[in-house]
Amino acid sequence: MGWLRELMASRDPPVRSFGSLARAALDHPSWPESVSAQPRSLAAVLSKLDRDQELEWLADRPDAQRVLAELLGCSVPDLQHSAWPGRARAVEDPARRLRLEDARFARSLDLLEDALPPGIPPEVVRPEGWGRLWWRAPSGSGRTLAGRWLAARGLAVFEQGSGAELPPRRPAFVELEGEPHRALGRDAICVASASVPREFVRAHGFRVIDSPAPRQFLPALVDWMRDRLPADGHFDSERVLTWLLSSELVGEREGTLGIGIGLCGLMDELGSSDLTGRSVEDLSRRFLRQRLSAAADSGSADAAWLRRNAYDVLLALARSALTDSDDPWHMPRTEDEWLELVPEELRQGADVDWLRLSLRQIDTTIRPSDVDKAARRIPPGAFRIVRGLRAARILVPVDDERLAVAPHWLARAAERDAIRGLLGASPFEWGEALLGRRTATVVLGDLWRDLSIGRERALSDVSELSDDDSPAQVAAVEAVFRCAGLSLLLGVEIDGEQLGELWDDQKRLWIELDGEPPRPRVGHTDDPRAPSDVGWFWLAALAVSERVSRESGGRRAAGALNPWLDDEAPSFLPMLLDGVRDALYGAFDAPELRAGALRLLERLRQATRHPLHDLERPGHALAAAKSGALGFDDVARIDARCVADLPRFAGTDLGVLCASAWHAWQRAESPTLTGTLLDPSLLPASWEHVPVAVLGPALARAAADQLSPPFDRLTPEHWTALSAAPAKVGSAHADAFWRAVPADVGAELLSAERVPALSSSAGWRRFEELLAPKLDVFLRARPEAAGAWLGCVPDALTERVAQALSASPLLSTLPGSAVDAIRRFALDAVRRRVPAFRAAYALMSELEKSVDPRRFRH
Repeated sequence: MGWLRELMASRDPPVRSFGSLARAALDHPSWPESVSAQPRSLAAVLSKLDRDQELEWLADRPDAQRVLAELLGCSVPDLQHSAWPGRARAVEDPARRLRLEDARFARSLDLLEDALPPGIPPEVVRPEGWGRLWWRAPSGSGRTLAGRWLAARGLAVFEQGSGAELPPRRPAFVELEGEPHRALGRDAICVASASVPREFVRAHGFRVIDSPAPRQFLPALVDWMRDRLPADGHFDSERVLTWLLSSELVGEREGTLGIGIGLCGLMDELGSSDLTGRSVEDLSRRFLRQRLSAAADSGSADAAWLRRNAYDVLLALARSALTDSDDPWHMPRTEDEWLELVPEELRQGADVDWLRLSLRQIDTTIRPSDVDKAARRIPPGAFRIVRGLRAARILVPVDDERLAVAPHWLARAAERDAIRGLLGASPFEWGEALLGRRTATVVLGDLWRDLSIGRERALSDVSELSDDDSPAQVAAVEAVFRCAGLSLLLGVEIDGEQLGELWDDQKRLWIELDGEPPRPRVGHTDDPRAPSDVGWFWLAALAVSERVSRESGGRRAAGALNPWLDDEAPSFLPMLLDGVRDALYGAFDAPELRAGALRLLERLRQATRHPLHDLERPGHALAAAKSGALGFDDVARIDARCVADLPRFAGTDLGVLCASAWHAWQRAESPTLTGTLLDPSLLPASWEHVPVAVLGPALARAAADQLSPPFDRLTPEHWTALSAAPAKVGSAHADAFWRAVPADVGAELLSAERVPALSSSAGWRRFEELLAPKLDVFLRARPEAAGAWLGCVPDALTERVAQALSASPLLSTLPGSAVDAIRRFALDAVRRRVPAFRAAYALMSELEKSVDPRRFRH
């Protein structure tokens, strides 16, 4: 019998079952609203507690402890003493523990003992390296979690707000709400916010980082959640990970840490065995029904109608937030603000009492019970909708006044489906959403995703708009123009006639300022969720005008934004290209678009006469390589940010470009590789094309530049050359070399006749079976290398190497320097007490018997 059953049995009268205790607890007026559950679910939790499982669940809920103690007829200390025998440790301080609200049955996070979940950038948790760091972290990225973790450990102060008042001389982590305060312009600070105020960041010298892409951390996050969830629950980590990686919801950047944690919690709660074929919408509806059923069972009269219609109501609220509010859907709101979002058709509920009274006054066959049945299908009214969502913990308090949608994954699912519904409606409606200060880029991002995969409905819809005085209609036209133009860079086929009409509409609408490229009437602030920067608009205009001009015989789009048809490029072209460059390497990261943009700009370079821009240097270098005229200056001047895009841009010609660049590098007498397309940290693929004759100097230059050559990129011809001349590989690259060397080449290098002068613990580990038995052969061939070889023997091989040396007949014939190297190896192993130090001591003892003491007399 467990501790909880003992307390239940000692109650007078006894509590007969966990189910009885669960029902009594849920009916208790002081039972915490945050622990709403079905009696069966709570009974399962109580059963785990009785078996000393998930005790953190109880430790995190002092209100639940008080209710259980009252129902069991004992004091709270008695309950705690039973749960934690002998009170060897107190119930953890709630201030150091953080509950994962979106995963109800997960073990809470101990801020002093536990590591943060995967998905939070490693730079964030190292204040000593902050300087001035800005973390672009949308809602759900773990901002509050990181701030509390840092504060609990005394690593930094944590503030939520503008950061106006920060203690001096202490690292500060600021979760920014609103506009930044000048007090943030200090050192030892990390600011986390959904967007980056570009001018402020530049003015104060901040370094900007993003969270890793979801696919990089989801496998580790699922493992992390598995370890925090009940071992006997419904969580199947392999199945959950497969479903998460195929879900659109977690494939997006925004809030994926919070979304991932919430969906893992959902899989544990609902069961992960039946995920096949289920969409996020299916899970949302099932989750909402369960939450509202629990609320109805707890006495919420407002939950009955919502139980059947909750997801549709949530979509309606999200759509209202997109079209009628300046604040994004996920932002907390007051209850009055939530009431304002309830659509008109749901605001007024029926007055059931009035209907019953009226029926008594007229001759009718309708019975009062029929009215009650019908009333269950009628919207309950705005106030009761909001109250019902609160009772079901869909709207949860974030402070004394405001409520927010929870969990994160549900909020994002509703927003995504609301946007899809909105984009299927009139452009005037989603044009209004594009005018929202904070909602514009969310809608623009989904519109971009549609057009980038060839969904052209929006293109035909905006062709019918004609009211240039309506900012919503203009915003719709400009958004479709922007996304359609960028889609051309991805190779998406768009109807030429529609594209021509769109060009004419946009050209009529844009604003031309003296000496500047045309600007959209409805601009947007830069945002990582969508191509919203003005540079993306200019790039789209270049793409559309090129296509329209080509399809209409070369003259239709001639003019202000078609410079490749003019005899001379317009004066604003440098400004336009600067803006395009800032967009390509700004907040919205789109490598495929960058490659398409470089190809477009190369066509522009070939068709016009204008000074070479940084973005055109890759195309210029490729053309020079093909003609045999590439100089290393052409290579060195390519913007380092463009280098990673060269494989997509150059395609099959990448080998021509890289081989030509290596020859140019050799002709220039081997200058630094750092920052060029030959820099292995920027473009590892360039080393696949290094000429064999240049390989040795390239390795020497990489060592001088402290760069790591990508040995895994080398070809068989390269390895043949290295096996013939192993000395070309310097000691700085030894470990990397031995990790990557093909097995047959490594075996050849370790033959008796060709021992390379390399020192590498990686070589020892990988070729242990070849090295240890042949130590005497190596020592005979290269006794001067004994110190280098033995100095990198891994601890795990100490015993085997010591025994091989002890058995070698060469010990008595080796020169004194080699013997000393062996003695140093044994001395070091004993001093550090490696696991096999006794074998090393035996070797040392044997050597000391044979060493001639006269060697050391002066």
